[in-house]
Amino acid sequence: MATTATATPGKTSFVKQFLNDHPDGTTKTVNEAWQAAGFEGTISPTLVNKTRVKLTGKRRVEARTAAKGKAAARMPKTATATPGKTSFVKEFLHDNPQANARAVNEAWTAAGMKGTISHPIISQVRKQLGLTDNLRGNSKTAAKEKSAPRLPKTATATPGKTSFLNEFLHDHPQGNVKAANEAWTAAGFDGTISETLVYKTRASLGLTGNLRGKTKAAAEGKATSTGKKLGRPRKEPTAAGNGQPRGRKSDRSLALTELEADIDRLIFKVMGIGDLSQIEDSLRRARRLLYGALNRG
Repeated sequence: MATTATATPGKTSFVKQFLNDHPDGTTKTVNEAWQAAGFEGTISPTLVNKTRVKLTGKRRVEARTAAKGKAAARMPKTATATPGKTSFVKEFLHDNPQANARAVNEAWTAAGMKGTISHPIISQVRKQLGLTDNLRGNSKTAAKEKSAPRLPKTATATPGKTSFLNEFLHDHPQGNVKAANEAWTAAGFDGTISETLVYKTRASLGLTGNLRGKTKAAAEGKATSTGKKLGRPRKEPTAAGNGQPRGRKSDRSLALTELEADIDRLIFKVMGIGDLSQIEDSLRRARRLLYGALNRG
């Protein structure tokens, strides 16, 4: 029979196997099992404790690895590019159909992704998945929105277009109507964005300048019948009997446009917070009234 010193590797192996089967085993129970197996000598408490520490650390690592694997399996696959955002939103809304923009962005951040997901992307994905726009199930509010007979058909889509333009012009300050519509179509949205909305959004962002260059109408206004160009045309009243100069009317329209954009931003903030349907409805009614005042000029 070998001495106790040379049997230490065998003792270590024995203790590992015993503690793996009996995690709560003590030095006493280990030695009882050792002697019951017909081995001589005893196993020291130091060896038992060292072996237990190694096994405990190994179990913790295995537990953390398993937890990460489960979390990764539940988390939608994402990419850093914009198409990855669309894929992320599709998977997230498929599992959480009542989630709003705030919940989507919280999940996006929790997944370790940078930036945020815009409202237009979330709204478009909800539309593709056949999910309703009303996340709070307020059927009374939805009925009011549908029963507004004088509201223009494009009014419900305007906030989305305005938000889209805000983001687009923030990244492309020199973008014109054509560039904005090309980006809108490339994002998979239906319809087009009007010149008026583009100019309103540019004004609300403090962007100035005629991006289209010299238009045909401007060229005709600066030329006589003989083809000779004249100086700057004089200002004329906008309508007979009105007597209000174009400059004053433009200032008022600009102010109303900026106010309309401010209301749009407030609506989106309220939607992001969630569960504020009455405030959201009030802002939408105020926006419709402002829209009417803007059209009456």
